[in-house]
Amino acid sequence: MWYKIGKDIIVRSENAAKPETQSSAYLKKLISRLEPIHSSFDFGCGKLRYERAIAKTTGELALVDSEVQLSRGQMIRGRSTTIRDYVGKSNHVHALTVGQFASHDRRYDRGFCINVLSVIPSASVRLGIVQKLS
Repeated sequence: MWYKIGKDIIVRSENAAKPETQSSAYLKKLISRLEPIHSSFDFGCGKLRYERAIAKTTGELALVDSEVQLSRGQMIRGRSTTIRDYVGKSNHVHALTVGQFASHDRRYDRGFCINVLSVIPSASVRLGIVQKLS
């Protein structure tokens, strides 16, 4: 996602995405202890740093990020691919752009905004994300 801050400053969030190898062991342990539920989303999924841990706790997982982040070629778990291609073969993990996520009326049992929610400059966008929870 790109955020325009001020007159000439644009923040490109895809530049901040970290790979799974840079995930927090503490956070992954917390996620692993969550009760299983039907549906979750990971808003700002980046390079899928926590996708595996979250997927183990939910029946269906929506990975949400910018079109740029979902469609650009990058190294994911040791291979060159896109997030869309990586999750394309899954029956329970789906990739959504921020626009797709915002436009459908789906509600989720759990949402993750790991290292993301606090850097979204628009309060209305932050509220919209939180309102997707049941």
